[in-house]
Amino acid sequence: MKRIISIALLSALILIMIAGCSSNDAKQSSTTEPPSSVASATPAAEPEKDNGTPNPASFSGEISFMTPWPHLQAQLEEVVKAFNKTYPNVKVNLAFGGEADLTNLVTNGIAPELFLTGTPLSNINFINDGIYADLTPYLAKDPDLSDKFPDTNKALDTYDQKMYGLPFDTMTLFPIYYNKKILDQYGYTEFPELKTLGDIDAFFKKFWIVKDGNQEMTGQLPHIIYNSMTAFTTFAYANGADDKTFWNAETKTVNFSDPKVVEALEWMVRFKRENIDDARMQKMNASFPEGTDAFINDKQAMGLLLPASAKYYLSKNPDLQLGVASMPEDALYISGQSVMLVGPSKNKDLGWEFMKWLTSTEEGTTSFAQNLGFIPALKDNSYVASLTDPLEKQAVELSSKAKKVQFIIPVDISAEFDKLFGDVMAGKMEPKAFLDHMTQYTQNLINEAK
Repeated sequence: MKRIISIALLSALILIMIAGCSSNDAKQSSTTEPPSSVASATPAAEPEKDNGTPNPASFSGEISFMTPWPHLQAQLEEVVKAFNKTYPNVKVNLAFGGEADLTNLVTNGIAPELFLTGTPLSNINFINDGIYADLTPYLAKDPDLSDKFPDTNKALDTYDQKMYGLPFDTMTLFPIYYNKKILDQYGYTEFPELKTLGDIDAFFKKFWIVKDGNQEMTGQLPHIIYNSMTAFTTFAYANGADDKTFWNAETKTVNFSDPKVVEALEWMVRFKRENIDDARMQKMNASFPEGTDAFINDKQAMGLLLPASAKYYLSKNPDLQLGVASMPEDALYISGQSVMLVGPSKNKDLGWEFMKWLTSTEEGTTSFAQNLGFIPALKDNSYVASLTDPLEKQAVELSSKAKKVQFIIPVDISAEFDKLFGDVMAGKMEPKAFLDHMTQYTQNLINEAK
């Protein structure tokens, strides 16, 4: 059965852009391990220096870089080739897996030097147990390095005022891509400015049209934006919440029950109940040609999407007239993936060299941006400046408006959240009861982890 929205159609593509952003994805198992030679790798005893700067060619040894992207192995190999133009004597082995795999490798004494994740601080045990290395001694040797990243991105890697990773990419979740032809049909010559949750409600529901008992037109489903946590965060933020609403890092306390959050979730439930009928949606989706969806068939006025999704739609229907608009600025927040230095690995100093090159140099960020399609977190990087596609440029420019960051609580609550969020949207559990439960459930995990 086709899913209600285009998420299923885009799942493989979106995985490329946001594979690390779901903690469920990050914890999927993989049998791929770093080569055993990683354990015996050794750096050069003392790198030669050129004008006080270590000569990259004098570094030698072997490291392993672990990501959740086996489907991107060929692209990652191109990034490694670019690295070896500067560091010709450092061999980088690729490994693939999530947090569970990293734990197994650490336990067996064959930890990779570097691990890429979209949820860098969602497991406090990785910090307490030293699986993620404290970068303080490394940053002390490169005092200007942290200034190369925006504060919003650095906040995603900071716990107790210490950085445990370097920002890899940046994204604002999510621009609104809209079909200009459909908006024109409904009397809109331009996309209106949205400032509040009330504005979102009034505008979004105009495009949920039923004719003769059948779904005629759709818009964005508020309860599904990539996943339930992303949707929940987006509208809670639109209603005035921010990362500190949910998590106070100083007192180590959790709060999902703030009135702004309760009101936002109640709105999400009400919007679905009043506008979205699952059976009608299933019937409409079943009427489309195989491999297509409402957006491709001019039956969806707008959606909160990633730039790659918009490109995919245009590849399927070049006649789409797409525009880009912004959610209320309160709803814009920065997320992204990070590269973590693994504490128990054998060759951390070499790992640090690759980590710096990948995230904070023009060579490194341009290489992964061109090969993988991610927008670098590095300030003023040339890749962003070189973008020519107007839709992509507009989407990237929205990032400069985002003043909030994705909230990260240092325990994994994804399974409990997703299970009960579904009950809330189905009317089986009241929003306030759910949020009170998540507050207590999460606080218990935090207390147990201390």
